[in-house]
Amino acid sequence: MKRTKWVTVQFNYHVELKEDLHYYSVPHYLYRKEPKTKVKMVYDDRIVALYYDNMRIAQHKRDHTPNDYSTLPEHMPPNHRFYSQWSPERIRRWARSIGEEIDQVIWKVLKSRKHPEQAFKVCLGILSLDKKYGDKRLKKACREANQFGTCSFKLIESMIKLGMEEEKHPELEPISTIPEHENIRGNKYYN
Repeated sequence: MKRTKWVTVQFNYHVELKEDLHYYSVPHYLYRKEPKTKVKMVYDDRIVALYYDNMRIAQHKRDHTPNDYSTLPEHMPPNHRFYSQWSPERIRRWARSIGEEIDQVIWKVLKSRKHPEQAFKVCLGILSLDKKYGDKRLKKACREANQFGTCSFKLIESMIKLGMEEEKHPELEPISTIPEHENIRGNKYYN
């Protein structure tokens, strides 16, 4: 049995089928069409069809997976389509092809976000430093970043730009300003 409801296009160009808590894409330009653009959702147990101005703009296979998204690539803005072609595995393969140090940094970046896709821009930025400065310098900078326990694109890029990856800099080594005391555990306690 077909059911119909009006739903609002969200900022991420998806609409929600509240019964399933599942989201379906519509063409991205509809979000900016007018404030709180509404589309007509017609659905049954198998199909979800979406209409705007009496024209069908999307059709999806119904998915009952809660808090998940059904997205058609043609609905995405061009910059989102670029990132949809990537996956954490693909990015890590590229990183490993350059060097283990780079893969370690990329792995930290991917783990630092709730959703790996949120880290793709940073990862691709780090990997692009290979073309700009060469794999040798990128490997050294990533080795340094791993020693400092950081995975910041800006730090890695700055280290390469300033030539800091080329040699050890004692002024950058962490220095404890806390005096030894029996009530202070120190970093050895946590190893």
